[in-house]
Amino acid sequence: MNKTIDNALIFAYHQRTHTPLLKAKQLLETMDSLLLERIARALDEQCDPAQFLYDPIEDTPKIKAQIAKAEKEALATLSEAHSQSMGSCHLIWRETTQILKQKHNIIWFSPAEMNPSVCFD
Repeated sequence: MNKTIDNALIFAYHQRTHTPLLKAKQLLETMDSLLLERIARALDEQCDPAQFLYDPIEDTPKIKAQIAKAEKEALATLSEAHSQSMGSCHLIWRETTQILKQKHNIIWFSPAEMNPSVCFD
């Protein structure tokens, strides 16, 4: 079921991400409510239009350190099984997300989740 999204949020998302308006509306309407909340916060708090949106919980020093530690752990785990190649960022982010959830009960959204119209390699 689609939710009703404020037009100002749709327009802000469109402007920041260069996602076409209709696509921005569709993406936002179908997003998980926590992800939508984080994107709205990112749009309010992150002012650099040249930077991709990132999960605003990363601005909390303690959480930022836990994310960095989890990413390092994810890299170590994945380097044993996979070489770093195109698309490996998605594996790293998925592993980082799982580590954060399992070990710290932190829900973190990757750059790909925060910017679903962007193709990350």
